[in-house]
Amino acid sequence: MTQATQEPTKRARQATINDGGGGGTQLLDKALNIVELVAHSNKRLTAHDIAIEMGYTKPTAYRILAALVRRGMLSLDNRDQAYELGLRFSELTTSLRSSHRFLMLIENDLINLSARTGETVTVGIAEKDSVRIVSRYSLGYEVTVGASSGSKRPFHASGIGKVALAFLPVEQSAQYMKRIHFQALTPRTLQNEDALEEELRLIRARGYAIDDEEIIEGVRCVAQPLLSRQGELIGAISLSAPTYRMPPHRVRTIAIALGHISNALAERLSLPSQHYDAPVSQLSCLHEGGLFKPLAIGMHREHLVVMDAMAPALHFFTADGMLIETRELPFTPRHGAISANGQIMLARGREWFEWISTTQALVARGEQESAISALAFDGERLYLGLDGDSPRIVAAECETPPIMLRNTPRLMACDQGRVAVSHSEDAGVELLQLADGASLAHVREDASVGDLCGLMLHNQTLFTTGDHARYIRQTHIETGSQDYLIAPECHITAIARVGDHIYLAGANLDAVLDDESTHIPGSLYRLPSND
Repeated sequence: MTQATQEPTKRARQATINDGGGGGTQLLDKALNIVELVAHSNKRLTAHDIAIEMGYTKPTAYRILAALVRRGMLSLDNRDQAYELGLRFSELTTSLRSSHRFLMLIENDLINLSARTGETVTVGIAEKDSVRIVSRYSLGYEVTVGASSGSKRPFHASGIGKVALAFLPVEQSAQYMKRIHFQALTPRTLQNEDALEEELRLIRARGYAIDDEEIIEGVRCVAQPLLSRQGELIGAISLSAPTYRMPPHRVRTIAIALGHISNALAERLSLPSQHYDAPVSQLSCLHEGGLFKPLAIGMHREHLVVMDAMAPALHFFTADGMLIETRELPFTPRHGAISANGQIMLARGREWFEWISTTQALVARGEQESAISALAFDGERLYLGLDGDSPRIVAAECETPPIMLRNTPRLMACDQGRVAVSHSEDAGVELLQLADGASLAHVREDASVGDLCGLMLHNQTLFTTGDHARYIRQTHIETGSQDYLIAPECHITAIARVGDHIYLAGANLDAVLDDESTHIPGSLYRLPSND
């Protein structure tokens, strides 16, 4: 290309930059204003609509729109001549998401929540004058609500804005509040600083915020802060739905679900990145779905069996996860255990039972003076954890002295004459000698993992899973060192070693969200043993 042909192009570009009677900065402002208008609008906008809305001349609006389409920031729908956000904008949004590491730690949880509820879940970070939406997940209903990625939500008129403002440091929150223009977006919008201050006090006490048609009429939103373990605000998450799909009685349930994600993030952020990013290539899903609250896994004859409590049944699989049959149980077991030789035991109240394969029936084996709170096999011998005024561990059908405990045992796992016990009021696992109850070790569990769901003891390694943290923790008892492995879902409630593999069963503990969510159950997984 010659210099002569280059010059007109350069002059044309310069003319475009200076169009509108102002400098390049003014034109850039106009372009960004148009992008924000398209992003936030509740209706589809043509070039004529945009020119009127922004107060630009038609030539100026057309030139800016053409440049934005050329750069991929906007796209033109030829069917109605309306403009919408372009692919380049989506790419930039993806870059924005990836720049926030915390999103990667909870993204599966956010997707899962949106899929289970069918509603829109958003994540935002606080800026000086509003909350910026950095990610949006909308799976389920065709008619969805909620802010788009990259858009902003006002502090005073949105759930995600109010909860962020409530949990910012006091001085920073006060500074941000001074910048608020209390625009009334609906009849329910808070319109002065005193009303907002009162709302923030309620949010801090309650732990979550509600946007009750305050930014858009007919839309209700629940929001939770995302905090570090030190209480520092990282961001906020919210779930939005039309009011007819989120009646007041559902608000609390949604707040609890968001709280689980917030708690999980706090725990995951505390892990060294090399722990949280542990490889999962060896962890394979053998069977997807069909489990709701597994109590125990083990081998019965040639089949792998999983005992389920929420939909009471025994599920029989091949070692590779093919479902052979399901046997319904006549009642809901509270606790279960499967021995190395295939005995299947379960307990309810003070009684324990054995499932007999030849008759396909349960047979009562005994009754205790106190309620049974845990079961575990050591070889062929069954041990029972008992509740009551004198919590203890006793051997079934044996006169050996009981092991007295401080608190009620919740989970137990036995191996080689030892028992690992998770207590009801102690965030940890105690290792005891079965013969005399002597304490061998105490493994602390951080309370932020929530309640322990799964417990397994093998040789010198203790395996634990929690209902807040999406990982399996392996503690080497002799050295105290710990390794972490990502679990495929938050709730691994049963874990057992069978042969050369470790089998894990995940539960659908969030079935309470709505009736349909009971059809999204947990799954069966397998992990090769390292020894």
